Amino acid sequence: MRRALLASIAATALAAPALAHIVIADPGGNAGSYHAAAFRVGHGCGGSPTVSLRVELPAAITSAKPQPKTGWFMRVEHASLAQPIPGENGIPQTQRVSAVTWMGRLDPDHFDEFRLLLKLPDAAGTLYFPTLQRCEQGETAWTTIPARGQAWHDVKQPAPLLEVRKATAALAPQH
Repeated sequence: MRRALLASIAATALAAPALAHIVIADPGGNAGSYHAAAFRVGHGCGGSPTVSLRVELPAAITSAKPQPKTGWFMRVEHASLAQPIPGENGIPQTQRVSAVTWMGRLDPDHFDEFRLLLKLPDAAGTLYFPTLQRCEQGETAWTTIPARGQAWHDVKQPAPLLEVRKATAALAPQH
């Protein structure tokens, strides 16, 4: 009984740091497909409520649609593309969503998710989404990208990540 209790306490202690990070709830998607990325916020800043969350999108994401949240204001930033690309509606696309900020209030004892519908690139790889969490008192920049060979959970304040998997023939997007 005592051994099981100690194992449970150790598992909880080891899992606790992972709960502190801002993460993408389903951190994997297939290349060339659409993926609903939910950025999960599980706490405030040292007991202070979260009042805004700004997520930067990597340049490889050329199509993104943010989901509005009731009670929150949303600001969408755009960046010009070096060259126009075919848009979803057939009209050439000259800009992409480069960042989205949600502003509202999230109690530090609650959690919530902030969603973006992303068109994933055709190439497999890891995408990082530098994120700034502002609170009534303080802020946390979840912007650290691990060095080559370094584990994501080993860095302080890691940027949320999404693993883009190579699409298999059965899962390849239909155009």
